[in-house]
Amino acid sequence: MRKRPSMDPRLRGDTRVMGLMRLSSSALPREGGGPWTILSMGPTVVAMFYVYILASQKNGTLYVGHTDDIERRVWEHKEGINPGFTSKYGVTRLVWLETHDTRESAQWRERAMKKWNRAWKIAEIEKMNPNWGDLYLTLNQ
Repeated sequence: MRKRPSMDPRLRGDTRVMGLMRLSSSALPREGGGPWTILSMGPTVVAMFYVYILASQKNGTLYVGHTDDIERRVWEHKEGINPGFTSKYGVTRLVWLETHDTRESAQWRERAMKKWNRAWKIAEIEKMNPNWGDLYLTLNQ
């Protein structure tokens, strides 16, 4: 069985993206690194992680999730790409959103919020979005 190459230790655990390019499988990994090479040491872009709440309607069915690509993930919910809870119950309206610097903190927050009672989630939504408007429509503004 082929051993999976390890990531370059300089990038391990870092949430910054520094212009990375995946080498072809025929390329040899650099000494001490994996199949990634740094193309540019230009300005760093901080990766963002999101915790979000979707609703079917105002005071309707709620869903809590986390992602690193909020636009893609909400689009998947809206289009019913993945069969499951949100497609079964029509939960497609993005009503609450929170950003995090690390995947771990977003996962922790999602797990904590899934344990919250419904009234706490509704209060959190209404602090940010009292009309329960679809925030997906304003993501690129």
